[in-house]
Amino acid sequence: MKLDGMTSFSLSVEELAMALAMINRPDLGQMVLKEIYDNLTIEQIDSRMTAASHSLLAHGYCGFTDELKPRLDSKLEQALVTLAIYDITFQLGIVKGGRSINANIHVKNGKAFTSHSVQAGIIHLLEHGVERLLESYLLDILEDYGDEVKLTIPSGLKISMKALSAAAKRADDKSNPIEALQTSLEDSKIGQALAEDISNQVSRVTLIRINAKSGIDDKELLVAPKQVVLLLKSKIRTWYFEFESPDDEATALVELVTRKDFSKKLLKFIE
Repeated sequence: MKLDGMTSFSLSVEELAMALAMINRPDLGQMVLKEIYDNLTIEQIDSRMTAASHSLLAHGYCGFTDELKPRLDSKLEQALVTLAIYDITFQLGIVKGGRSINANIHVKNGKAFTSHSVQAGIIHLLEHGVERLLESYLLDILEDYGDEVKLTIPSGLKISMKALSAAAKRADDKSNPIEALQTSLEDSKIGQALAEDISNQVSRVTLIRINAKSGIDDKELLVAPKQVVLLLKSKIRTWYFEFESPDDEATALVELVTRKDFSKKLLKFIE
């Protein structure tokens, strides 16, 4: 996407690994490589990193100081530093037209954010901006969400994460989601409307907020506090569910949102 004040970089996996090494995070670079390649020898890694350094130089992503020491482009360095040192992570997943789009968005409070996604399975896209642009960035990505609300939902009506997930799975399997919804949703009229929209969805979104700083281990990350927003888009409605945790028994209000409603809720969620 293109927002004033934001920068973006498209890198190969080798270029990303090399750039991370240049900000003294070779451990993250090795992690990125291992996600793609198995059992690379030292010679193979050296060869790939040499080629990556030449490519970074050719693309203008790095250069040399007056002392002839390698130096990353300052904007790329800022993007990578936020990728490595952050206070909060948002995991964004979008399913539309049979395709899945996923991004990890790292936020350094009061400073900046960097979104990292993989395009076409091989290109690592980094998008970087100051923190105040995060709302506009997400709203631009989720530009289709928010519709006129014509269906009245009873106040306080809730649904469990388990029921909603089971309904989505049944729809993916070409089964009727209504039976899964009935285990948690008390209003049959709303349940039928939701089941129809799950079966005929245009797209859906999962946005997970992980309240954990960089540097923690996998065990700490597993138990870190998380909140989840699920969005469901049909041809005429946008459903909004906000859960205090990703646990099966967590519940959320059943809501329909206009574009204005959605903008307000999203801003509150990411603050």
